[in-house]
Amino acid sequence: MTSTSTALFTRANLNAILLRNANCYARDETAVTTLLKKFCSEGPSKLCVISDFDRTITTGNSTSAHGVVEAFECLGLEFRATAEDLYQKYFAIEIDPYLTVEEKLPHMRMWYKLNHENMINNAVLTKSHIYDQALSPAVEFREGSKSFLHRCESAKVPVLVFSAGLKDVIVKILNEEKVVVDEVVSNEMIFSESPPHELIGFSPNLMHMYNKDLTMATNTCPDRPNCILIGDGVGDVTMSNKEHTLRLGFLNNDLDSNLAEYLEKFDVVVSGPQADFSLLSCILDEIGC
Repeated sequence: MTSTSTALFTRANLNAILLRNANCYARDETAVTTLLKKFCSEGPSKLCVISDFDRTITTGNSTSAHGVVEAFECLGLEFRATAEDLYQKYFAIEIDPYLTVEEKLPHMRMWYKLNHENMINNAVLTKSHIYDQALSPAVEFREGSKSFLHRCESAKVPVLVFSAGLKDVIVKILNEEKVVVDEVVSNEMIFSESPPHELIGFSPNLMHMYNKDLTMATNTCPDRPNCILIGDGVGDVTMSNKEHTLRLGFLNNDLDSNLAEYLEKFDVVVSGPQADFSLLSCILDEIGC
């Protein structure tokens, strides 16, 4: 699409995109149209993409980065029992609609802390477990997500991935799938220097689902004022502090119960665990990527 045509983005374009994607909802079509018109007129050179990884780039039913590691046989029964107990306790808090984010925060920090300690204390996990075996069969990319990321790379649109998962796992999976992003900001595993390079800790700046922030990135894309933010949890909306940000949320489950809250946080919501990247691809078409 030429720069002349992209500058003519109208509400009719947005309506056509939404009609082609029946599982999409816009909070304020006029505001979204205005934002996309700006993106289109300024083009790819002013755009960046900030995205979550687990169940955003991957499907809503996909294994998480933590889940990939937790499936390793070397972790054993004691680890699995403890991990399951932690999940049963803290996941209920994470999804409790009657608790505020501020009330959930100390519990989420504790969940990640205890889970990482469990991984260190109840297993012999080495660097080779991460780097010497294929990990991507355990995860499923959303249809069109890899194409979307390839298009961003070709158009020189920076992509930053923020994840409360495990950086080492995510980087390995992206490499296996031949997907290039500019930076992955996540929890990094620390291995001993001497063989067999056992897991001994994690990076001190813990990232969980409610503290993702652009300032954590090395590259904050200061010359890119326009941002497409993509996530699947309400905590993901803080990943961008740019004034001109289109926030798109994948609502993987419980549409009736969660749609209103998601539309409060995101500009556009795409529903369903197997929802694809077709809406985002349409937006790239309009911008000229």
